[in-house]
Amino acid sequence: MARIAIGGFQHETNTFAPSPADYAAFEAGGGWPGVQYGEPLFAAVAGANIPAAGAIDALRAAGHQLVGTAWAAASPSAAVTEDAYERIAGELVKRLREALPVDGVYLDLHGAMVSARFDDGEGDLLRRVREVVGPRVPVAASLDLHCNFTRAMFEGANAFVAYRTYPHVDMAETGARAARLLDGMLRAGAPLAGAWRTLDFLTGLPSQCSFIEPCRSIYADLAALETKFGVSLSFTPGFPMADFAECGMAVFGYGAEADWQRTEELLTEYRDLKTDREASSFYTNEFLPE
Repeated sequence: MARIAIGGFQHETNTFAPSPADYAAFEAGGGWPGVQYGEPLFAAVAGANIPAAGAIDALRAAGHQLVGTAWAAASPSAAVTEDAYERIAGELVKRLREALPVDGVYLDLHGAMVSARFDDGEGDLLRRVREVVGPRVPVAASLDLHCNFTRAMFEGANAFVAYRTYPHVDMAETGARAARLLDGMLRAGAPLAGAWRTLDFLTGLPSQCSFIEPCRSIYADLAALETKFGVSLSFTPGFPMADFAECGMAVFGYGAEADWQRTEELLTEYRDLKTDREASSFYTNEFLPE
């Protein structure tokens, strides 16, 4: 049995929108549970189709002891105010520090949060978490399909898993998948090998729907490759309404350390032979006449 800290901080930031997300927006929740600190977060998310709930259930089923830190979400809007960001991120990190020692950390993140101070809100939060737990404690996180995956995010955690459906219907399942990666690292006593590739174009949200082409085939191929090679793979089409340098599409994956080279090759193959080939379909579907 391991002792695992649980937390989350979700916001999908449209930097072109007029209204920022202040602390009151996170208290309201916007269809999600409002801000929660410590033990009450477990009851607040229980039974909901959100990543934290799926992760909590999976980790408890694996026999681990869980410690609550902070969890918060707000409706999509302009940037998170500095006050809201620092209050929530600060409390999460404070409670994580008070919970030490922990054997692992799971975080429920969106991946497209911009704050008044940080273009990459998740990257900053993961940096703070890593400073508290040190380099050897495994950190795993779940992400929204509309994540803008950044270098700071990749370097700040040991494993990520993203939704595969839009409209999103696999949120709790995604949290459970991230939890299983964390459980696997704890049982193996070793980190996973990770690889990451970006794609140099943006597309609008309608053509990212996973029920139609090209995303329907992209995610089917992703699942097939994952099963065939025994690695965890994610494709994030990105959130184009976040105006910062690392906005865009990405593919990323994780496997056993012995499979690091194969994971690297597989992601490059997936990006070059599948996703780039489908780029014209994204543009055709959205911008060109039939």
